[in-house]
Amino acid sequence: NSGLWSLLVKYNNHYYLQYKTRMTWPQAKILCEQNGGYMYCVNSQMENDNVSVSIANSQAFGDFLLGLYQDSNDPNYFEPSGGWKWLDGSALSYTNWASIDKGWVQNEPSGGSENFGIMDWSNTGAYWNDIDGNINGTVIMEYTGNTTYKWSNGSANASISVTPDTNTVYY
Repeated sequence: NSGLWSLLVKYNNHYYLQYKTRMTWPQAKILCEQNGGYMYCVNSQMENDNVSVSIANSQAFGDFLLGLYQDSNDPNYFEPSGGWKWLDGSALSYTNWASIDKGWVQNEPSGGSENFGIMDWSNTGAYWNDIDGNINGTVIMEYTGNTTYKWSNGSANASISVTPDTNTVYY
């Protein structure tokens, strides 16, 4: 799947990558975990602002899935705004929910069966919205670990030098 990812930005020693195929929130969670990261978790306004500029510059369309979910088993759960958590385990200390005073149609989160977070782009800006888990969105993976390499020739180095005798593709 490495060819389907593109680096959006490196910020604060975290890498933010965009996946080229839209999918549901549950599918995106699994995909990010399988690739050594987790869905984008916004822990400050500074992170939100730095990463959202790169998302806007990517010219991708639609909504961008966040690693934000509402846990109905949490003791603080209540509709619409209780029990929201980040996949990386960090506290929900910063929020950027859409609201009427920001030019939105209604205040978010709106509740019901909408238990997953997205960054929703509109002419009023990039605000968060809660969605049903069956809606497709653009995947943003946050990656903090050390980069590992595995080339088709078996090398684990960051780059390889080759002198093939015939046209050969290395990956």
